Amino acid sequence: MRDAGVTGCVVNASREEDWEAVRALAQDFPDFVRSAYGIHPWFANTPKVGWQDRLREILIHDPSASVDEIGVDGWVSEPKMEIQQPVFREQIKIAVELERPVTIHCLKAWGIFFPGESPYKNLLMAWDHASNANIYINMRKLTPELLDHLPHNDPGARRSRRDLRRINFFMGNERWIMSMIPNTGQSITEIGAGDGHLLSRIATQHPDSAIVAYDLAPRPLRLPAKADWKQGDLFSQPPPQSGGALIANLFLHHFDEPQLRELGKWMGAFDTLIINEPLRAGFPLLMAKLAAPFIHPITRHDMRVSIEAGFVTGELADLLDVKEKGFNIIETTDWRGGIRLYCTKLK
Repeated sequence: MRDAGVTGCVVNASREEDWEAVRALAQDFPDFVRSAYGIHPWFANTPKVGWQDRLREILIHDPSASVDEIGVDGWVSEPKMEIQQPVFREQIKIAVELERPVTIHCLKAWGIFFPGESPYKNLLMAWDHASNANIYINMRKLTPELLDHLPHNDPGARRSRRDLRRINFFMGNERWIMSMIPNTGQSITEIGAGDGHLLSRIATQHPDSAIVAYDLAPRPLRLPAKADWKQGDLFSQPPPQSGGALIANLFLHHFDEPQLRELGKWMGAFDTLIINEPLRAGFPLLMAKLAAPFIHPITRHDMRVSIEAGFVTGELADLLDVKEKGFNIIETTDWRGGIRLYCTKLK
């Protein structure tokens, strides 16, 4: 092959029995062979129990490997499509999880990919070859943010919080939130209040409202005395009983789906919900890359993973189940990367 001018090749496994042979070949010729592990649709009836874990393990130990050749085949009579499709779907999920490219085999089965209710519509966007950013559009990916695990007085953490204030300003998040708070004199609660910057502005603009804040961090030194700061796990504390407005700014994307459903129950006690979260889309990821030279490495990491954990239109309202709790929902998105919910309790 080298004599013919070939500079490298991908060697695909067709079934689990091939995986070790493919790995050995890649180890013997590391500058020529790139390994690819998967289960071809012709062999979809061969995997043994636990094959998903074994595929994930071999991919983790071979960081350059892809997931090939997988798919569905309507040309063959066996295995049946009801056997092929679950095997294909599991491999796609693993490839998305580990951010690996795939090669898809498809014969006489294109119809299952492209109808409006295709079971693969939330997976195949991962392989729009025009932009790797699309891998995140239809699937949330939760990765721990560095800032959440640093001491509050860590120098890098302080620098990152300054970055976040500038990002908030650019995105117009706090301006939008301030404009949406009702001037009714009712209490105002912020969850995930962070360094208290937004809460201080709220306390100044709404001097007649009771101010409550929840966060894991200790009370900020310069927070107005009238603010009631509740430090600790939000899930372990009951919500205020007096209704009023609830604010969540770049906070809810930290939680998985079951936790968000629990938070939705917690939010049911309020009259107004004002929520701003990252929009999970390709353009915000591009802007995050462009901002990378100008921000701290902690911010650089956390910005990317917060977008990956963000939400698409309709997703957050469904997870919080706010409509079922009697709220009218106004949802908007912003080109700079925000998705915003303004929810008011129906009388």
